[in-house]
Amino acid sequence: MEDVGGGLELDTVWWPPVPLPALPPLVPILASSVRRLPDWPAWGVRWDRVLSKSGRQVQQRWLRGNPQQVLGIPLGTAVVATLIGPDPVIESLWTYQWQNRIWERIAGARFSLVIGPNYSVYGDHPRFEHRLNIKRSILAAARMRMFGVPAVPSVYVWRMEDVDALARWGNEVGLDALAVNFQTFYNYREWDRVLPLLLALRDALPQGVRWFFPGVSSRERIEVLRELFPGAVFLTLRPYECAAHGRRLRDDGREERILARPEDLLEENLRVVARWAEGGRSKSDARDTLPVRV
Repeated sequence: MEDVGGGLELDTVWWPPVPLPALPPLVPILASSVRRLPDWPAWGVRWDRVLSKSGRQVQQRWLRGNPQQVLGIPLGTAVVATLIGPDPVIESLWTYQWQNRIWERIAGARFSLVIGPNYSVYGDHPRFEHRLNIKRSILAAARMRMFGVPAVPSVYVWRMEDVDALARWGNEVGLDALAVNFQTFYNYREWDRVLPLLLALRDALPQGVRWFFPGVSSRERIEVLRELFPGAVFLTLRPYECAAHGRRLRDDGREERILARPEDLLEENLRVVARWAEGGRSKSDARDTLPVRV
């Protein structure tokens, strides 16, 4: 309990104001290096390209230069890091956060934006653990902001009392952004459970909160969330993952195998998913209307 300030309430959490960059509705996530990346305003890298496998360290390559140089992309391109990872990794990150100066080193990496780790809220676990992990998720992002990192907290909610607690805190501190990881909402039952809670949270938080949705991959869910959360940013591995396995995405959301270079498939898949996220706008529209501050 000492690690989280001695209690489960959120009202003790300071939320440092840090400007966030403008981003396009789609930030494609990369799981490994790509020979040639298409021209796009922002790219994302997942936890295993940022942290060591154990979660105890930040990989050294991010500390030797700017993230654009690491990815081989133009300096004006935003690079978003997501620290959403398996439970053992983010638990290790929490344990070694001060000893290994993890937040300070993430600040040194100069990412354009960081989606914080989301500590798990399992339905069959005690409510004490739910509230503890919601607070840890918020604290991780707040501690990064203390070092000037443009960080966004990634949280789960299980009951309306979680929504109420987040809303009270969010209004008190002027919360500017929130992320919800959709990777664990595998089926319609989970989707039907969480969506009403998110809508209640949307309506209870301050006007102008920016929403980030990592892990949304289906056309239907992207389009629903796009309408319910105007201006939302979707972070998804799907364009990369399909291209890496020789699959092309179609506008209807289906996949088809095709013989092509992965980098060419990535560009084509990127345009398809961008249409889902942007509501039909083209790639050039996204770059023209959404300047990126790095």
